[in-house]
Amino acid sequence: MATGGRGAGSRAADGAAPGPGRRAGALLPLAASLLLAGAAGLLGALLTPPLHRRAPLGFQVRWNRAVTPEWPDLSVTVTEQGAYLKNVSGRALRLAGWSPAGLNAWYRVRGPGGTPLLELRSGQEALLPVTAQDSGVRVWYAPLRADEAHLFRADWTPPARAESRVLN
Repeated sequence: MATGGRGAGSRAADGAAPGPGRRAGALLPLAASLLLAGAAGLLGALLTPPLHRRAPLGFQVRWNRAVTPEWPDLSVTVTEQGAYLKNVSGRALRLAGWSPAGLNAWYRVRGPGGTPLLELRSGQEALLPVTAQDSGVRVWYAPLRADEAHLFRADWTPPARAESRVLN
């Protein structure tokens, strides 16, 4: 064996065999790029609104064009407490507001407990506090994944005028 060449101790010094310091140096850029990609994904998720959530509807929909669907998404049952509005569509609906028929008014839709509702889930009910003189309601809403407003109209003969009602 020749002794003038490299020995076992000089092999590690010139970089031929990877040591712990060299592996750590290679992992640092990999960890930094993974951290950067994770931060970019988190930022993108926070800044992009989910597809099923739209901006809440407001008073402006009353003055915009509204669609009246062929088949109603809502039903109404009039009781002594008021008009119970029920979502019969099988999908969630975003609520804008309501007014009694024939009145220039705007009210928030509220649950039976009195809390304002922005969304009415399938089968869920809301209570519209109508009086004995009211003859109907108008409700502005939109399906959860749609932008165009819908208008629900329900009319009835008020109990105060029930004796003069004519049935055809």
